[in-house]
Amino acid sequence: MLLLAGAALLGTFVWWQTRTSGPLVPPRLFTDRDRAGSLLALLLVGTSTPVLSLILSLYLQNGLGYAPGQVGTALLPMAVAALVATQVSGGLQARLAPRGLIVPGLLVAAAGFGLLARLEGDSSYAAVVLPGTVLVGLGLGLALGPLLATATGTDGPQGSGGPAGMLLAVQSLGGRIAVPLLGTVLASAVSGRLGAAAELPPALGQAARNGILIDPHSTPESVARLIALTNGAVLDAYSVALWSAAGLLLLGSLLAGLLVTRGAPRRD
Repeated sequence: MLLLAGAALLGTFVWWQTRTSGPLVPPRLFTDRDRAGSLLALLLVGTSTPVLSLILSLYLQNGLGYAPGQVGTALLPMAVAALVATQVSGGLQARLAPRGLIVPGLLVAAAGFGLLARLEGDSSYAAVVLPGTVLVGLGLGLALGPLLATATGTDGPQGSGGPAGMLLAVQSLGGRIAVPLLGTVLASAVSGRLGAAAELPPALGQAARNGILIDPHSTPESVARLIALTNGAVLDAYSVALWSAAGLLLLGSLLAGLLVTRGAPRRD
């Protein structure tokens, strides 16, 4: 619902801009299918990536016992992978059509999300988190360069304000959708898994709905079964949220493949 509301808000803005006498964004931008496709893909990327950061922060701190500083170090390979892929993508943009980088990039990132959706209570960082985040970094690094270049276009200095403003608006909208969307998915998935567990303490149920894993080794054995129940519900909710984010990236790759039809740059 939140994603649909965001799309409706964006659609309303587009409708108004095409009819007002003093548009903030040149109307021709909305009739350019390459730009429209790249902006829609960026909206979906901007909605999915905060989900990953939030879930991994919760999992690493509460599930694997990482300190906040260690979480940043654990996610550093994703940034390094994105940086490397960005450099590769920059070199290939002069030879390939944009969707030749965007589509495979978003597919690779979606595969990384899918791998991370398999997180379990005893998953190791090296076996699941590291390869999953590296795939996400590589995929996004490959796709974002051509996406941004296609979205902003080459209108020159006088025409660059509109596309840049639209790009910032889309990125901001994606980020604003992501957090409430994640909260809704987590709460719904946890509630569905826990069902009518009447014996569940309210504080424990609230922690689970907030996506917080409980360390079973630091709690009395008398509540071990309840801890296992809530942790299982939280991990299932993580999986649902990550698979949903992977679906958004797959949709973004589909839209880019269908709408971004610009060919490879001409060689002189």
